[in-house]
Amino acid sequence: MKKQSIVIVVIVVALVGVGAWWYTSQQTTPVANQNINPAATPNANVEAPLPTTISYQGQDGKTVLELLQENHEVVESNGFVQGIDGRVGSSTAYWLWYANGQEGQVGAKDYVTKSTETIEWRFVYAQ
Repeated sequence: MKKQSIVIVVIVVALVGVGAWWYTSQQTTPVANQNINPAATPNANVEAPLPTTISYQGQDGKTVLELLQENHEVVESNGFVQGIDGRVGSSTAYWLWYANGQEGQVGAKDYVTKSTETIEWRFVYAQ
């Protein structure tokens, strides 16, 4: 009787092991763990990363905001830039503009650039 019980336990353990093996072999690897090259995948819906810096040359007589709006999608309110090309600020991150490396002291709609200036926008995080 004891020998018969041991045989039954061994058979049950073996069946459980085979069942577990079969179950795991039926699972697919999640896409996140697969090595897929989006560039090689036709019609892959891969978005470009959002910008964190943007720079352009100033133009005599045009404001920082006017030049930004000429080449970028801008979300602004009363001259305050809230978003550029899809990256929108929040209470902890926002866009700041600089002229020749110096942080702007007035609003982007109020600063008239010169052709000798390099304007840069930086998406910064509050500290």
